[in-house]
Amino acid sequence: MSIIKKNHEESQSLLTFLKTDLPEDPDKRDQFISELETKLDVREALIKQIKRPPTTDDEKELAKEIIMMNDEISELLVSKNREIQRDIEQTKRKKQTGRKYDNPYDGPTSEGIFFDKRGV
Repeated sequence: MSIIKKNHEESQSLLTFLKTDLPEDPDKRDQFISELETKLDVREALIKQIKRPPTTDDEKELAKEIIMMNDEISELLVSKNREIQRDIEQTKRKKQTGRKYDNPYDGPTSEGIFFDKRGV
């Protein structure tokens, strides 16, 4: 099997994988991200193995399909990245809100009042 055909199959597999939604469960989400990284590494290794341009008509057609899939893969990766970043920011906000409930006098107050922490 030619390296271009292997690359095409791996790109198709990655594209199908990226079209699925991110799981809500944190453990499954970590597994999803780990599997995504593995698929990207395999695809990158296959791309690096390509030493010559496609010569046959079949290889040229596969190369065109790979290029079109690559555009879609890039868009899906960006959207997954945004979704993960949004979840990280949401978790940070929840954590910060939790800390404010634990110690409401830590940091600046919203009333403009200063509380002396020296215990005078």
